[in-house]
Amino acid sequence: MPRNKAVYEWCVEMCDIHGDIIDLEFSDELADLEYYWKPKLEMPDGVSSLRIVLRRGFGNESEGYVSAFEYAYPEDNGGELPERFDAGSKVPKKYQKEWIDSGSHWRS
Repeated sequence: MPRNKAVYEWCVEMCDIHGDIIDLEFSDELADLEYYWKPKLEMPDGVSSLRIVLRRGFGNESEGYVSAFEYAYPEDNGGELPERFDAGSKVPKKYQKEWIDSGSHWRS
């Protein structure tokens, strides 16, 4: 019987003027989303702001589903990454280090 496991990914949430997510990009590596860190990035139509988040999915990947997601948003969209996801699971040190090593230069 397949075991449930956690999977992690960095996401850029593209939000409209109301703060609603209208699209997202995601990657296993934070550096893959570096394009969005460009200061003069032209926003796609309908997008007024961007947010970065570490997402934790939990489920049975071998059966192709994730049963739940948890989110860890850096303070002020560029500050310190929280120690725990919004549902209480601990953020792994690997991702804390990746965020710190990036220079935490993400800004909204």
